[in-house]
Amino acid sequence: MRQRHRFSDAVKNDGSNLLRWQLVNGLGEAGLEAGDEEVRTWCSDQQDQILRSLKPVSPQQVDWLISQIKSRGVGFLSDV
Repeated sequence: MRQRHRFSDAVKNDGSNLLRWQLVNGLGEAGLEAGDEEVRTWCSDQQDQILRSLKPVSPQQVDWLISQIKSRGVGFLSDV
């Protein structure tokens, strides 16, 4: 349980959208490989949270953000 709080804090507090996304994505892949549905659900929730709480987007994050827009539709930005 303490690990989850550490990861949640890291996702919440890091200033880079891309780094936050990569952390959650890596954990989600590990959860998928381990068959851990709780981890996968947490990661999905965190991905939604990252997109709802975008930090300033640096030029290095533009391609990542465009890929999110393409996969989710531009409508998700109206909720941000």
